[in-house]
Amino acid sequence: MTQQNLRKFRRLSQIVFLCLFLLHLHLTEFRGSLKAAGSDIRLPIPYPGIFLQSDPLVALLDILSSHALYRGLVWSLTILIPTLFLGRFFCGWICPLGTLNHFFSSWKSESRRPGTVGAQPV
Repeated sequence: MTQQNLRKFRRLSQIVFLCLFLLHLHLTEFRGSLKAAGSDIRLPIPYPGIFLQSDPLVALLDILSSHALYRGLVWSLTILIPTLFLGRFFCGWICPLGTLNHFFSSWKSESRRPGTVGAQPV
């Protein structure tokens, strides 16, 4: 895979995961009533299960506290294995804050643009 194709695939991955994050953020709005004490409070999507099972830190803490790894936490290997080959895989490919950081850091500030008053050489 060429460097250009890898960059395009990474940007596509960042856009998809940022959109998923924003969708989950919107869908986790609590629209119920806390007065209904007889029923459990449930979200309309399985948000905590999917993302917590893919978190390597949750898997590590689970192993340390219970001395066992639950089957669902094996999904955390989907984060750890690419990290071995691609470096900061989660931060650069999945994390919405890493995506926003990458997006805004590519903007040139007014002081870095050539031809503006008070521009300083880079």
